[in-house]
Amino acid sequence: MTADCLPIVMVDPTAQVAGAAHAGWRGALSGVGERCIEAMEALGAQRQRIIAVLGPCIHQQAYEVDDDFRARFLLEDSDSASAFVQSGDNRPRFDLPGYTAMRLRRFGVAPPNLFDVGICTYTNARDFFSHRFATHHNAAPCGRQWSGIVLQP
Repeated sequence: MTADCLPIVMVDPTAQVAGAAHAGWRGALSGVGERCIEAMEALGAQRQRIIAVLGPCIHQQAYEVDDDFRARFLLEDSDSASAFVQSGDNRPRFDLPGYTAMRLRRFGVAPPNLFDVGICTYTNARDFFSHRFATHHNAAPCGRQWSGIVLQP
């Protein structure tokens, strides 16, 4: 269940092994997607066959963070600089799906087996739950989206 965090759903259709991860910024930084792949491999999946889909989540245009947040990422992952841009008021904005996709590519799951649905929960808050949108508009608490995987023989 997510409401701005990134759902990552993965499947190796040949091995009939599926996995799902809930990646907020902490999970993305600590490698929750990579740990899910490792767990899938322990069940017989092969990395080169894994198909990964990044579901609806908050996107960079709506994900304003502070300088300490950015500094933490840069300290723990020097490749993370590309996941940040400065907004008009000179505050960093973080690209959660872009950063997660970069980490998955580094780990061996890449296009054409890596897909991003490209939906921002914050800017599409009429259709998706967004915790940040609800908080900014005094509408908290908000609901959650469910993500799932169906394996077919």
